[in-house]
Amino acid sequence: MNKNSLFRKIAYIAAIVLLLVPLFELGRPSNGMIGQLRTKYRMGQANLGKLDPTSESMRLATLGMKGIASTILWLRADYYKEEKYFDRFSATLNQISLLQPHFISVWQHQAHNLSYNVAPEFEDYRQRYEWIKKGIDYLIRGTKYNDRKPILQYDLGHYLGNKLGKADEHDQYRVLYKKDSEFHKYFREQGLIGIDTNALGYDQKPDNWLTGKLWFEQAVGLYQAGAAIKKSPHLLLSYGPLWHMYYAEAIESEGILNSSAGFAWKQAGVDWADFGTKSLYQFRQSTDLTLLSNKPAKAEIETLQKQFDEKSKDAKAKAEQILKKLIPSEMLKILDKPESELSQQEFETKFDILRRLTPTEQQIAAQMPAKLQLEGVELARKIAFEKDFLREIESYRGQVNYEYWELRAKAEQRDDMLGARRLMFEADQLLNVADVMGALKSYERAWTRWAQVFSLYPSMISEEVGDDVVKSLGRYKRLAENDLDETFVLYEFLEYRKAKENGTLEKDVSKKLEEMNAKAQAMLAAESGIDEKPGIDAAPPAVIPPTGSPETSKSDSPAKNTEPTAVRVDEPVKLGEPSKVDEPNAVVTKTQESLVLPPTLENPDSQE
Repeated sequence: MNKNSLFRKIAYIAAIVLLLVPLFELGRPSNGMIGQLRTKYRMGQANLGKLDPTSESMRLATLGMKGIASTILWLRADYYKEEKYFDRFSATLNQISLLQPHFISVWQHQAHNLSYNVAPEFEDYRQRYEWIKKGIDYLIRGTKYNDRKPILQYDLGHYLGNKLGKADEHDQYRVLYKKDSEFHKYFREQGLIGIDTNALGYDQKPDNWLTGKLWFEQAVGLYQAGAAIKKSPHLLLSYGPLWHMYYAEAIESEGILNSSAGFAWKQAGVDWADFGTKSLYQFRQSTDLTLLSNKPAKAEIETLQKQFDEKSKDAKAKAEQILKKLIPSEMLKILDKPESELSQQEFETKFDILRRLTPTEQQIAAQMPAKLQLEGVELARKIAFEKDFLREIESYRGQVNYEYWELRAKAEQRDDMLGARRLMFEADQLLNVADVMGALKSYERAWTRWAQVFSLYPSMISEEVGDDVVKSLGRYKRLAENDLDETFVLYEFLEYRKAKENGTLEKDVSKKLEEMNAKAQAMLAAESGIDEKPGIDAAPPAVIPPTGSPETSKSDSPAKNTEPTAVRVDEPVKLGEPSKVDEPNAVVTKTQESLVLPPTLENPDSQE
């Protein structure tokens, strides 16, 4: 009996030893099968990002209860935030990140807490700015532990742009960021390439929008290298160029309304056009889909349709007759009724009937003669493919509003657009110093230029540009104390905006807009032979570059001072004299007294 028990024990021990041998072979760190698979698919700890000894020690110290410890810390962090123990809150977040360095939600959620939830708790905007920086710093630390997660760089682009550039305190934040040389140095140390070149604004200081653009470019680079990101490609690729346009908008709102603004819009337009050439994916695994593929697709559809129509003249009529028999005769009577007598419901019904009476290419091909039917079906298939392809392109273009930003970048480079903005900005600033007459004169000259801009770019009427003009028109109307009748140069613009806001646009408004766009294209085509004025094609020098107007550079004219003229809101404009902002070099600047920063430990440069 004892011998049997001993033999069993020996057999168990031998089996354990035999099983340990393959486990050892499989689990060897470098040459084992598991190690090789981990290296092949980049699943090792070192492949995910930075290895931190402190982080590893903390995880070992939890004795396998890392999940429980993390949950306790998350609950404690929420408690500290609610009770406004912000120093303890920040320390707890550091502990969480050490326990869960590869859990992306830790970095995203807690960075948002710091920049968006904690920062508004402080009264002083400088303190809020410091806490926004803490959130940005938290995300940057996360990128070191997660080399293959471009979503963190994507979030950094949004924080630098949206939080610093669109918050209520964006004017103050932008000034603080420009002066924050220590923050710029930190970005440089963290490997943000271009902070000293591509992120520089018109004043040769890093701009928050352009810095955010650099982070987006890093995210795009990781995505193109194969890293996964839960964002649609067309949205991810659009943010870099879009941030450059927001930079141009920002400097215009700050009174930089000269060639520096024109150059910013030109660069943004180049980036936007380059974005339009990027392949988003393979449509049905056969054709690269880009946002600029719409024109070739339309041309291909037109060619195929022409070939198809030549072969299916009689077949189309047969297909229409078959479809007509499927619609009740009472409903067909509405087709004979004059359009002017149709109610809105009848108009929609008529539109639906006409749609149902229009046969598809496949239905037409089915009615073609037998000898042409095979060729007709093949042409119908190609047309259907191209239409689906075009529909997909237009869907993506609509989601990023591609055509609007393309036209906006072109329009904002124009001298008449910059002049209109200059005059409108000056008028708004003159109102701040109660110069009503000066403001009225600037407004009236601005409306003429805006009328020219809207005639060339009708799509600007209903977008953000039109919104800016509507706001200034409201101020002008209160000052003028009279109604803006049919003689007003922007009367049609106002009527369109009112109809749009009230939902009373006429049925033929799309036709009217098409006519306006056709007329605008003809006007722009007529202008195409005119050279652009200098100062936009070439990058402007630091701060405010001198620009000249071709009309004033004739050899028989005396040389004029080309130094830029700054018009400040605290400098009164003399009535009866031409406005300084009519000059090409004029730069309208806001009074910066409200943004003077006392020296602080966090911002040593603020004493400048």
